[in-house]
Amino acid sequence: MGKIEKQILIELREAGYNYRDVNKIFDKKTHELAEVDIILKYLPEAYKEHLGTGDILARSLIVATEPFDPSVLIDLYDNSELNDVVKDGIGNVLSYAPTYDISNWMRNKLLNEVVLFQSASLIPGLPEKGGFNTNEELIAFLQLIFDRHFSDYWIMPYKKYATLDDIGFLKSKLNGVDKKRDKEIEKLITAIRNKKRVNTLKKKNI
Repeated sequence: MGKIEKQILIELREAGYNYRDVNKIFDKKTHELAEVDIILKYLPEAYKEHLGTGDILARSLIVATEPFDPSVLIDLYDNSELNDVVKDGIGNVLSYAPTYDISNWMRNKLLNEVVLFQSASLIPGLPEKGGFNTNEELIAFLQLIFDRHFSDYWIMPYKKYATLDDIGFLKSKLNGVDKKRDKEIEKLITAIRNKKRVNTLKKKNI
C-alpha cells in the first residue's frame, strides 16, 4: 500500500469512514460529499503513485450521493500526462457521476476539439449532463458529431432517444463503402423501428 493510499484511508477514518483499502472504497454503494472531497483532494497524487489506485478512486465517485465540483477530474482529463486509456476511465466518471454543470465543456470537447481515444467516453453523459432540454436537441447534437464520433458510445443514446423521424439522417450516412459502419447503421435503424416507447431526457447536472 502506497503512502497516498494510506493518507487517504487515515483522513477518511478521521472523518468517520473506515476502509481497509481503496478496493473497499470502490465496493461501497454510496459516498457522501465528505468522502468525495477527501478522494478528490488526493486523486492526482494517487494516480502518480499507482494508476490502478487512482482509477479505483475515480470510479468510486460515480456513486456520490450529491453533486460535486468536477474540476479535479476535468484537469486530469485535459491537462495531465495520464495515458489515453486512463483518461477514458475518467471520461466515464465525468459522464456518470453527479457533478456540477459540465454541459458546455462536454459539448465543446465533442464538437470542436481534436478527437482523441478518450473523447467518446463523454458521449454516454450527454442525455443527463449535456444541457439539452428535449430529445430533439440531444438528437440534433448527436447528428452534428456523427462523423467525428460514430461508435458504440454514439449508438447507445441515439437508439434510446431517437424516433422514426430520425431514421432519415441515418439512411443519409449509408455510403456503401464502409461495410462495417453501414451494417451498424442498419442495425440501429431496425432497433429504432422496433422500439416500444420513446425515452424522455432526465438531467443530472446542477
